This record gives sequence, structure tokens and C-alpha cells, in this order.
Amino acid sequence: MNLERFSSPRILNLILICTLALTLATSFFYQFFFNFSPCFLCTLQRICFLVLLVSLITRFAKNSKSLFLDMTSFVFILLGIFLSSRQVSLQDKFLSDDSSFSCSPNLYLNFESTSLTDFFFKLYSLEASCSDVSSTLFGISFAAWSLSIFSLSLATILLIIFKERRSS
Repeated sequence: MNLERFSSPRILNLILICTLALTLATSFFYQFFFNFSPCFLCTLQRICFLVLLVSLITRFAKNSKSLFLDMTSFVFILLGIFLSSRQVSLQDKFLSDDSSFSCSPNLYLNFESTSLTDFFFKLYSLEASCSDVSSTLFGISFAAWSLSIFSLSLATILLIIFKERRSS
């Protein structure tokens, strides 16, 4: 059995696609079957997962080494790491025990309730209601899972790009 074959860029890309699809499917399963209502940061992380998934599927389907798709992946992975680490720090009560910013699942209400500048200030201030751990999977919060998956995605994308550049 040749391990090099299983670590080819295409196989790694396919594994990452399956991981992201399973992640999104799990989050929607919890939402619709267990009435888990995602907070605002959860919704933003889902958007990052979705854009990352679409860029990886496009990359896989075209079998291309597109700089645009690589940059899109990097941007949304880094954004996802930022958002999920923010939520993990809030859930650990690391930064604050107070919760004042409403992270309702309705994105429109969050944007309409305040100006864009105030919105981002409140979102990344020391206070957010996204600090509640309303559900876990195997005893780990969804935000911690997201942070792990985004971090592993970053490592996988870097490995894919390194292997592609080395083989060129």
C-alpha cells in the first residue's frame, strides 16, 4: 500500500471536501432535528465553511492550481479561525463574563439594529451573547470543533499547495 498515493493533492483536497461537507451537514442536522439555534458567530462560521467548500469543489472539479482559489481558501480559513477563536474565548469566559451583544440567528436584525461600524465594534468587543455553550458534540463545543476544523483545513491547504508546487 503506497501512502504517497493517499497524500496526493487531489486526494487531500477530496478528504477536505468531505470533512467540510460533513461539518456543515452536522451543523444543519443539529439545527433542524435538535432545535439548536446558531448564534451570529456560528452563522458567520457556516458561511466561511460554505465558501471554502465551494472553492475546494471548484478546485477539485477543474483540477487546477488557481491562485484565486488558493487565496479565497486562505482568506476564508483565516476568517473562520478568527471567528471561531473569538467564540471559543467568549465561551471559556476568558475575556468577559458579561453578555450584552445580541447574537440572534437572524442576520438581518443584527445588521439593521446598528451602523456597520458599531456592529463590528460590538461583535468584537469584550461582550457577546455568543458566549453560551448551547450544544456540544462529544463534550466539545461547536466553536471548538470549528476552530479545530479550520486549523486542520489550513494545514491541509498548505500541504496541498506545497506538494503541487514541488511537483511542478
